[in-house]
Amino acid sequence: MKQLTRPGSRDANLDLIRTVAIILVVLTHSIEGVFVLKYTHVAKMSYFTGFLGFFFFTLGRIGVPLFLFLTGYLMLPREYDKTSLLAFYKRNLLPLVLVCQFWTLIYSIFMTIHYKSDFSIVRIIFRLLFISSGTLPHTWYIPKIIGLYIFIPFISIVLNRISFKRILVIGIIVFLAFFCFPWFKNFMEHYFLDYKLTLDLDLTFAGGIYGLYL
Repeated sequence: MKQLTRPGSRDANLDLIRTVAIILVVLTHSIEGVFVLKYTHVAKMSYFTGFLGFFFFTLGRIGVPLFLFLTGYLMLPREYDKTSLLAFYKRNLLPLVLVCQFWTLIYSIFMTIHYKSDFSIVRIIFRLLFISSGTLPHTWYIPKIIGLYIFIPFISIVLNRISFKRILVIGIIVFLAFFCFPWFKNFMEHYFLDYKLTLDLDLTFAGGIYGLYL
């Protein structure tokens, strides 16, 4: 595949998608602050209020997939050799890692002071090494995108060497695992079964649902 955009060029359509994605992410967190979308609270809402809450919350959830679609669109259709691979890691991956480390440290210190919790060097080190999120759930996206960026050049090489049909088969398997199975699981457990269903097929190494978006 050829690179879709020329170096230094800018596509206004992609900027529009970015803008929409940003608005949707803000919308999701705003809705979470306004509506308590739990059964006990939703049951007390009017049908119209409940509909608005779930509609805007669901709409806002499209924001993250849009960002990942853009990442895949811009990063995957490239040729990666030894030189460009190192340049990609230096230009795209390293800044993400450094920014993530910086803000993880800042947040850890802030929460220690603000919540008057015990200061733990070990806990901070674990967060910096991405082996413990602790009380930083709002930073979940950065480690995800860092993990994807590590493998993007290799995924690109594979995609350039296999047919679309084979890519489609892989995509269908991941789609069934992460979209269809959860629905089937909830349906069966609610109406027919008295035990929990689990999916033993582990596709997280392939990026999981975020890898499929990419």
